[in-house]
Amino acid sequence: MTPDDVRRALNFCDVYLKKGRLDHPEGRRYERHSIKPAPIDTIEHAIWMIKETYTFLDEGKIEKAMRWLGFIQCILWSTGRCTIEQLKTMNRGVE
Repeated sequence: MTPDDVRRALNFCDVYLKKGRLDHPEGRRYERHSIKPAPIDTIEHAIWMIKETYTFLDEGKIEKAMRWLGFIQCILWSTGRCTIEQLKTMNRGVE
């Protein structure tokens, strides 16, 4: 993937992570060092990761950006926001 491909994929991820966002009025449901984070914590972490990944791209760290994109995509799949097929399509550059 080129840096532009990664940016396009990150934009796609950002939209799907924020779609139907579950803001919990009580804040975190689990302790910070819990083995299993609450879905809201997982989604918020992925949104933070997207911002950081853009920084990696600006610094020319494409391999690190692609690893982080993979983790973000895993969060999308594991929280039911995207299917594997949607993620494959996204990686091919078709939205």
